[in-house]
Parts: sequence; structure tokens; C-alpha cells
Amino acid sequence: MQKRLKKILIKLIIIALCVGCLIFYLFQKRNYYCLAEDKCITVWKTAEGTFIIPGKYTSWFKPKDNYIKTYNLNEGLGIYWFNNNPEEIVVDSYNYCSIVNNNKSKIKMLEYNKNPKYFKNLLYDADGLGDFHLKRTVSKLSINIKELYAITNDGRIFN
Repeated sequence: MQKRLKKILIKLIIIALCVGCLIFYLFQKRNYYCLAEDKCITVWKTAEGTFIIPGKYTSWFKPKDNYIKTYNLNEGLGIYWFNNNPEEIVVDSYNYCSIVNNNKSKIKMLEYNKNPKYFKNLLYDADGLGDFHLKRTVSKLSINIKELYAITNDGRIFN
């Protein structure tokens, strides 16, 4: 009788752990925003903060390399791709916590705010700033982390 009770208790604990893991996973919101097949960003809101990861990130575990970590209440940031160099992106935000770039074989993230004059000349026509003045060789994705949506420089909206 006691062995049977022990087996039932172990099964209940396993079921409770599985349900707990599922609930925990469901409360972590993950969105994928793609400008093209090879230009995607994963925005993963967790209890620990929001991770912005180049590509479609599907792991259950937080990334170890090449990601941005920010607060869940951060309004947003801009991601710029060079159409002729998909190996680098430029990140424009004053509110991120950190950028981790420790794997040279993955997409490298460059910080706009570390050298704004250089990146302004690299990303925009001489006419000025704003999405209408982006160079034709650049694509932009504006991500609103708080509301979880993104807008491309050509006006497409992702929810």
C-alpha cells in the first residue's frame, strides 16, 4: 500500500512540474520579426528582461552570445541592416541594458550611440534623418518592446 502511494505521489509531482514548466514557458512572450528570410529578429520577453536576438531563436534557454538584453518596459529600439552586408546590424537605443557580441561567426551588433556621426553618414542620405532619408542599401526595423510590435522603414507592421 505504501509503495503504491509513493508511486502516485511521484507521478503527481512530475505532472505538477510539467504543468509549472508549461505555465512558465507560456508567460514568456516571444515574437519573430522578419524583413526578409535572412533578416529576422527574435524579441523574447522573460521575467528576467527582454532579449533581442538576431535570427529566429527557438531555444528554451537564454542566449549565450550575440544578443541585446533590455528592460521589459523599454519603449523600443531601431535595428538597421546593410543589404550588402547581412553579417552586421546597427542597434539604435539609449535604453538597452547590454549588447553581447562574443561569437564572431554570428551577426555582429554595432552600437549607433557609440559613434552617432559615423553611423548617421553610413545609414542616411545627406538630406537628413528619418526613415525617408535611409540609404537604399539599408533596411530598418523599429521595435516597440513594451507593446510588442515592429514597423519596417517601408511601413509594414508586425504584431
